[in-house]
Amino acid sequence: MAHPKIPTGYRFRPTDMELLGFLALFVTGSLSLSWYPMKEKNLYSGEEPWQLFGNSKERIRYYFTPLKKKNPRNSRYRRTIGDGKGTWKAQDKGKPIFKSGRIMGYKRSLRYENKGSEHDGQWLMKEYYLPDTVRKNLKVPLKDIVLCRIKRKQNWDSKNHESESTTTNDIRDIIGDLSTPATPEPSESETTTLTLLAL
Repeated sequence: MAHPKIPTGYRFRPTDMELLGFLALFVTGSLSLSWYPMKEKNLYSGEEPWQLFGNSKERIRYYFTPLKKKNPRNSRYRRTIGDGKGTWKAQDKGKPIFKSGRIMGYKRSLRYENKGSEHDGQWLMKEYYLPDTVRKNLKVPLKDIVLCRIKRKQNWDSKNHESESTTTNDIRDIIGDLSTPATPEPSESETTTLTLLAL
């Protein structure tokens, strides 16, 4: 995944509140994905986590994805992927993210499980979602859209890929891919929409 909007010397390490802000911008149609290392993709349509990363050395990626309900009449979601053997297993019920004493959103921890596979337990996900109250304030239809932060464990990376020095990995993590061509900065009007980050 290219990182066209990360200047040399900076990391893309958004806080929980910033990620909720990106999600708010996305559901209102105010986020240009060309500016940030984030993609829109259905994570439950077939691709396994390692297929999403391919040969990339990245350990973290961000995706906006729709959730699939098991039944239209309830709120439970189907989280199986690929051939149905792999699944994202929730590790908690979702922890609230507060600002000024108010709940602005939630983050849920999930782990990839696929018994008998070398990938079992080696992929982690943080799923960010907005409560109904915030969605109503944004004046958009309620949608089952979440922002997912997928991370592969470092020990899996070292066992299954060619070894690379920690220093080299750290440098790539900080400055990104220097071969990526620069793209124009966001316009002032578009930057103004980032005030939603404060929700």
